[in-house]
Amino acid sequence: MCRFKELGLLWLLVLVLAGCQQADQAEESKTDSSTQTPTGEIVGVHDGDTCTMLVGKEQYKIRLEGIDTPELDQPFGQAAKQALSNYVFGKQVTVQLSGQDRYQRHLGTLLLNGQNINLQLVKDGWAWHYKEYSSDQALAQAESSARTAGRGLWEAADAMAPWQWRRKDTKKSSAAASSASTASQAASVGGEYWINSASGIRHNRDCKHFGRSKQGRSCGPEDGRACKVCGG
Repeated sequence: MCRFKELGLLWLLVLVLAGCQQADQAEESKTDSSTQTPTGEIVGVHDGDTCTMLVGKEQYKIRLEGIDTPELDQPFGQAAKQALSNYVFGKQVTVQLSGQDRYQRHLGTLLLNGQNINLQLVKDGWAWHYKEYSSDQALAQAESSARTAGRGLWEAADAMAPWQWRRKDTKKSSAAASSASTASQAASVGGEYWINSASGIRHNRDCKHFGRSKQGRSCGPEDGRACKVCGG
């Protein structure tokens, strides 16, 4: 009889432990799900596709997924920022998170009372469908409709995509750095004349080509051939 009681208690203990484990797993699943779709207040709008959401005491920097808006120094950049701000600033929104970008921002879709704000910005003509990173057909169709209707930034026939604008700025920065480096090289050259070793042309210090050739050296007033621009 005692043997049967011991077995009964053992099975009861196993059932209790199994129930606790299932409850823990359910709670863990619930927590994981909620962290993928947090709800909080938008406390900052940085540009047309980036904002900060406060959830309790934790801040999430959100990069709106699937879209790209003009940079702040680009035409319509401030208007796109204002459009996002009008929709969500100071409001409670839910974000469907899908990962992080290389800047450690959370990628996600903002939902305001069920309304997809990412999609709405494209519909209103303040954002491009970011085709390089998204194949969302709803975003593609929204951009096409906004273009046809001339809404938002599409009132400008020559509207430049933000990724093209960023490449342009990068090229400008590279060119400026190269120019500064060349000017510094020229300033460090001694003497009053410079000869391009490859072409044999001589430049004086007032010439724009002075000290700027990849192969060259300081020289005398009779070396090489005189530059036709400065007279050597």
